[in-house]
Amino acid sequence: MSRSRDTIKDIYYLTPMQEGMLFHSLLHKSNEYFEQFTLELVGDVNVALVNQSFAKLIERYDILRTVFVWNKVKKSVQVVAKTQKTELIFEDVSQMSEDEKSRYVDRYKQKDRDEGFDLLRGPLIRLAILKKNSDSYIMIWSFHHILMDGWCVSILMQEFMHIYECLRTKQPIRLDTPIQFNSYMQWLEKQDREAARQYWSRYLANYEQQASVPRTAGKTGRTEAKLQKHAFCLGGGMTRELERLARQAQVTLNTVMQTLWGLLLQKYNQSGDVVFGTVVSGRPAEVPGIERMIGLFINTTPVRVSSSPDQSITALLRQVQEAALTSEAHSHFPLYEIQGLSGLKQGLIDHILVFENYPVAEAISQVDGTAGAAFGIRDVEVYEQTNYDLTVVLFPGEALSIEFRYNANVYDELFNQRMEGHIREIAQQMLADAQRPVASISVVTPEEKVQLLHGFNDTAAAYPLEATIHGLFEAQAEKTPDAVAVVYGEQQLTYAELNARANQLAWTLRGQGVGPECIVAILM
Repeated sequence: MSRSRDTIKDIYYLTPMQEGMLFHSLLHKSNEYFEQFTLELVGDVNVALVNQSFAKLIERYDILRTVFVWNKVKKSVQVVAKTQKTELIFEDVSQMSEDEKSRYVDRYKQKDRDEGFDLLRGPLIRLAILKKNSDSYIMIWSFHHILMDGWCVSILMQEFMHIYECLRTKQPIRLDTPIQFNSYMQWLEKQDREAARQYWSRYLANYEQQASVPRTAGKTGRTEAKLQKHAFCLGGGMTRELERLARQAQVTLNTVMQTLWGLLLQKYNQSGDVVFGTVVSGRPAEVPGIERMIGLFINTTPVRVSSSPDQSITALLRQVQEAALTSEAHSHFPLYEIQGLSGLKQGLIDHILVFENYPVAEAISQVDGTAGAAFGIRDVEVYEQTNYDLTVVLFPGEALSIEFRYNANVYDELFNQRMEGHIREIAQQMLADAQRPVASISVVTPEEKVQLLHGFNDTAAAYPLEATIHGLFEAQAEKTPDAVAVVYGEQQLTYAELNARANQLAWTLRGQGVGPECIVAILM
C-alpha cells in the first residue's frame, strides 16, 4: 500500500480483537471474519440516492475509510484515509423468473464472500443492490469484521435511512457530529495492562486440559470450513423458569447459560474444571458517546467453570457470576496474550459461547426511517464466518433460542442433535432442584437411556450352534476377502488382511508352547 501523507487523516494501533483477526487472516489466508448482511428493500428505491447515502456514511466515519498495515512497521497499525471513493454495485435481474432470481442472488452472495477483502488496500466495506421487481430490491452489505462489530450495522442502517429520506425530500441532514473510533483507542491505551495480565494469569493458574465438544471421528487439526447451523428453541415455559432461577440466585440469564454450558463440557471431558470462550461487548461506559460509536469493540475472553462434586448448582451460579464481574474490568486484554499465559497456549479454547443481548437482524428489521419513508426493510439475513469450528449463539427473548454454527467437516449434525437434548436435560435438572450437588447432574436423556439399556443390548440373533467364532470368521474371510473388516481412525483392514494377521499371531503363540486350554495374558 502506498499512500501519500496528504491523503492520510490518522494512524493508530489496533484493538486486541483487531490484532487477533489480523493474525488469523494472515495465518490462514482465508475469508475468515467476512460479514454479510442481506435485506430486502420494499417500495420505491432510488438507486442513485442509495449510493449517495452510502457515500455520506463513509464520509462520516473514519473506521469505514480504514486499512491495515503490518509490513515494514514495528507494530501493526490502522491507517485512516481522508477520503474514499465508493462505487455502488447495481444489477437488474427483474427480467428473470422467480427461481432464476433466487438462484442468482444466492450465487452473487457466494461470489461476494469468495472475493473477500484486501486488508492492506481496502476498501473493506461494499454495498450492492439487485433489483428484483419495480418495488423489491435486495441490498447486500458486506464488510470485514476487523472494521466493526455487528451492532454497528443497525446504527449505520438507522443513519442510512435518515440520510436517504433527507436527500429524497431535499431536507437538511440532522445527525450529530460522530465521535470517532480513535477516542476509544485513547481510552484503551490508558488501561493498566500489567494488572490485566496478572489477573488472567491467576484466573488460568493450573488449568491444563482443553475442554472440547466431541468431534467427528478421525477429524483432527485445522480443516476447511463447511459451515452449517443447528437451531432450536427452549420454549417460553422453560425460558421463564430459567429467568426465575437467575433471579433467585441473583445472577443474570447469561450466567445461568454459561454455567449450564460449563456443566455440559465437564461431563463431555470428565473434568470438574473447564474453560471456553465468550464474546464481551467491550463498550466501556466511561467513554463519552460509546453507545453510538462505530468500530470493533468486542473481545473474546475465557470463562472458567470449576466446581467440586458436592457444590450446589446455586453456589456454582454465584461463583460464575462473581468471576464474570471481576473479569469485566480486564476484558480489554488481548486473547492471544491471555492464551500465552496458559500452558495450553493456542489450545486454551476451541469454541465460543455468544449471548446476543442485541440481536442485530431484529434491530435492522425494526429500522423504519422517518414517517412516510419511501421503502421498508424485511427478511434480514446475517452471514458471518469466524476462525472457530463451533460457535454457540444464544438469543434471549420470550423463548430462548440457541444456534450451533459449526464446521460440518469437524462436527457431526447427529451429535449436535444429541447435544441439544443434553442441554435440555441439564436445564430441567437445574430447574427441578437448584440446591442439588453438581455431581448429580447427568446429560443422558430418557431416549438415550432406553437405547443404552435396551437398544444396544438387544443382541439376540440366530446362529449355527455347532460353529465356532474363529470358524465363522474364516468362512467370512473366504467369502468376502476384500471387504473391510475393522476400522480405527484412518486405518482399516480387510477380512483377508485381518485373517492373515490372526494366523500369524496364532503361529507365534504355538511357537511359544501355547496349546488348547492354555491361558494367554493380554497387555493393553
